[in-house]
Amino acid sequence: MTSPAEFEALIATYVQHGWLLRRLVLQDASNAPSGLTEDVTLTKGVVDAAWFSRPPQPGSIAWEIRYLGSSQYALVEHLDENSADFNEKLHQTEQRLADAVHAKERLDTRCYSTQT
Repeated sequence: MTSPAEFEALIATYVQHGWLLRRLVLQDASNAPSGLTEDVTLTKGVVDAAWFSRPPQPGSIAWEIRYLGSSQYALVEHLDENSADFNEKLHQTEQRLADAVHAKERLDTRCYSTQT
């Protein structure tokens, strides 16, 4: 998880560009930042990440999941919140993010170990 100051700066940047913080996915809920509004859903996950979306409207809208670790990484999906499989698609995207982050960490570890 990023530091509280980094998290606040990240939120401010997204808000400045018209995004809304909608969900926070954390490996450990005790690491949740203070001051979250009650309209932000907090869930347990395999990586720390924040879900942002464009303002809700009928039909498909952009949702972006942003990794809250040391690497800057995000995935964007266009989803319809009224779709029966909406939560499943969020979960699938979270898993894709986790897979990508873990693959990068393994690669970084291998590269570092060959350099020493």
